Amino acid sequence: MEHSNFKAITINNQKRDDDLHLFFDELLAGGSRGDMADVIIEFIARHVFRLEDYIEVAGTYSRTIVSQSGNGFEAMIARWPEKTVTSIHGHPDYAFYYCLIGRIGVEHFVMKDSGLERVSSKIMQSGEYYSVQGKSGTFENAIHRITPLEESLTLHVYSDDPAKGLLYSSTQVPLLF
Repeated sequence: MEHSNFKAITINNQKRDDDLHLFFDELLAGGSRGDMADVIIEFIARHVFRLEDYIEVAGTYSRTIVSQSGNGFEAMIARWPEKTVTSIHGHPDYAFYYCLIGRIGVEHFVMKDSGLERVSSKIMQSGEYYSVQGKSGTFENAIHRITPLEESLTLHVYSDDPAKGLLYSSTQVPLLF
């Protein structure tokens, strides 16, 4: 295990979508995890997301920051070229991701004494999401790897900066997608 940043390119100065930013600024300021997924899903149903509204970066994926609250919460939108694979990585205690456009392969892992073990995998289609409330104070929650199966757009909300998350060696776990 190692602490490191993901290889994504983070975009902070993209043209603002005021409705999107205002919604997440207000939601994340409260820091309430209880019904956050339901509130986000309800908002997404009323909002239009388009690939061309988010910056494409050759050879990796882009992370467009939507909101960063003073209490650590972050919301971002990732634009994924097909077959751009993330490292296997963990997250803070609250993690939510939603497939807005496209299809992504997601592999979930747990750390055992013998090393990483894949416990599930799923192909997420547009409109599907994952939400988890894990152990507070650690970045070993929702350990996963994402492989976009086509150009995709996803929304992510975390209870802390995901770049603080642990990266795991992928050499012992063959790529599934």
